[in-house]
Amino acid sequence: MRILLLNQAFYPDVVSSAQHAADLAAGLADAGHEVTVVASQRAYDSPAHLFPTRESWHNLSIVRVPSTALGKSAL
Repeated sequence: MRILLLNQAFYPDVVSSAQHAADLAAGLADAGHEVTVVASQRAYDSPAHLFPTRESWHNLSIVRVPSTALGKSAL
């Protein structure tokens, strides 16, 4: 089965939702599913840090898209 996961943060980001999404995605990939994750290119807690636009991890594909660096204080 082909699965697409969308989440603001993903591995190697350390916020809780990134860790839960990474656990889910890795488990699905280990079970033989084709998993693609779309997440923000910026680190959640450190918006100045940019992750690679594309990478592979645990037999799944990660695609990172540009996002603003406004943070929670801008709400």
